[in-house]
Amino acid sequence: IEPSVKKIYFLGIGLLLLHVLILSNLGFTAWPEMFSFPYLVNNGFLIYKDFHHAYQPFLTLVLSIVYGLFGYELLTLKIFTWVLILISDMLILAISVKLLGKRLVATLPLFIFVLLGPLFEGNMLWFDLATVPLLLSSTYFLFGWLDSKKKKQLFWSGFFLGLCFLTKQQSVLFLFAYATLFWLKKVKLKEIVYFGLGGGLPIALTFLSLLSFGVFKDYLFWTFYFPLYHLPKIPGYAILPTLKQLLILGILLLPAILVFLKRPRKPQTIFLVASLLAAVAASLPRFSFFHLQPAIVIFSLLIGLATIQSSKLWLFFPFLTFLVLLRQNLGLFSMPTRFYDEEAKRLAEVVSRETFLAEKVYLLGPHSLIYVLSGRVPPKPWIESYVWHFEIPGMQEKLIEGFEKEPPEIILWTEPRAGQWYDLATYQPAKIAGWVRENYAKKMKVGNNVWLWRIK
Repeated sequence: IEPSVKKIYFLGIGLLLLHVLILSNLGFTAWPEMFSFPYLVNNGFLIYKDFHHAYQPFLTLVLSIVYGLFGYELLTLKIFTWVLILISDMLILAISVKLLGKRLVATLPLFIFVLLGPLFEGNMLWFDLATVPLLLSSTYFLFGWLDSKKKKQLFWSGFFLGLCFLTKQQSVLFLFAYATLFWLKKVKLKEIVYFGLGGGLPIALTFLSLLSFGVFKDYLFWTFYFPLYHLPKIPGYAILPTLKQLLILGILLLPAILVFLKRPRKPQTIFLVASLLAAVAASLPRFSFFHLQPAIVIFSLLIGLATIQSSKLWLFFPFLTFLVLLRQNLGLFSMPTRFYDEEAKRLAEVVSRETFLAEKVYLLGPHSLIYVLSGRVPPKPWIESYVWHFEIPGMQEKLIEGFEKEPPEIILWTEPRAGQWYDLATYQPAKIAGWVRENYAKKMKVGNNVWLWRIK
């Protein structure tokens, strides 16, 4: 091994350890869906048909295997999340060496990501973060094809992009970057076919599996029709960036614009700029920083490329972003885990105490992690009590029909708070609320504004 490569390895390992150190001391968000979706799959619920799932299936199915092997523990989710992040770190370093050469500056993009990723709410598992190692794998093979012109590199690039799409449907926007690169390079049809075969293989196998289980129509509804047709109509769903968030987005996008304007422009540079635009677009319309994890990775690679090509002044952009975010995130260090908290555990104990294992439970307000912690399941179909689900025509009736076939023994119902009718803490599905009042009796308060209702 060359001495310079050894230094890259040692520094890279040091940055990976630094990343783990930061993540392990930062508040972790355990999204309930990251437990409840795979939990229901492992308990005989058909994805899309027996429970709502407005996302692509790949992450949920992988998690169902992981939890099946290691149990539904918080540590399982944390380790799985951090392993994904560390794999992304190693891929960033591998791509940087391709872009910047075998020298220490190749560790710069990884250093930027290690510092910025956690501050962009990166200590959690969500579909956006799960796309990062897949997108990076696709990019690694794409750049390998640019260097070698080997068609198998294009196949694997397409394959990982296909898995990326099967993780989150907004990943289709990254095709814009690939199409731009192929157009500029005047790629032959035969090479595009190799890329398409790679991407089409996992997608075709997934579609065939969904067809074989009889859920393909439900898949199309929840992953395409629902977000494209119903969600835009629901008030309160869209969350636009605040002024501060727009400022940070500007800091992320300005380097991409400036790099794009510089000449000569390498194909890799154009691809990264187009990918960054796609990644930012994919974070909308319900904006939050954790949706920007793919964008932060691409931003880090672009800064490294710009620094080596022109000036160290490019480092001002990540440095400014770090300072702005550090100030507002200092309180996150050593914070307890979000959602997987004492309140959720207390409610789960109530459910376990008040029901037998075979009895059904429905949560009208409390989050779905309580199913997992209590070892109980809801009636089929399970539809979580969000306004954007229950304001779909016929959806409340569908849930009530399931209640009549498998009535839940108890319902935990969170009483509404003051606010707009569509706010998450305020919304009450009128038809379901009426059915519950008619068929259940209000028994006792069991949590923060949560009451237990038992079947009459």
